Amino acid sequence: MISTILFIDIKGSTRLYSDLGDAKAVGLVREHFRILFKYIEKYNGLPVKTIGDAVMGFLIDSRHTIQVAIEAQQALREYYLTWNYGYYGSRYSGCFDPPMPLKVWMEPTMSTISAPEVSVFIYQTCT
Repeated sequence: MISTILFIDIKGSTRLYSDLGDAKAVGLVREHFRILFKYIEKYNGLPVKTIGDAVMGFLIDSRHTIQVAIEAQQALREYYLTWNYGYYGSRYSGCFDPPMPLKVWMEPTMSTISAPEVSVFIYQTCT
């Protein structure tokens, strides 16, 4: 089976922190993580860790990787359009599509790992 290591990162996050300040930007990034974790887990994937504003995930079945990226992007776009801190609401309304673009990187890997073994594999790989 071909599995995938998935990285999803907010494009332009340095500007986000600069414009909003740390407290508001961190709140936005935490919600970004929550949404990404939800869609990785929806397809039996494992959110491995966060790195700055990026999420690293592992999907046992690589056929789900694109679906995770598409659905997460759609959910994030909906969230950003209702976000009330003003960063992408009144100040930048309509300037971005999606409001906060994501950088998505996928690395297919051959795997004989089953779902119960994923956490052990990730721990050994990432530590």
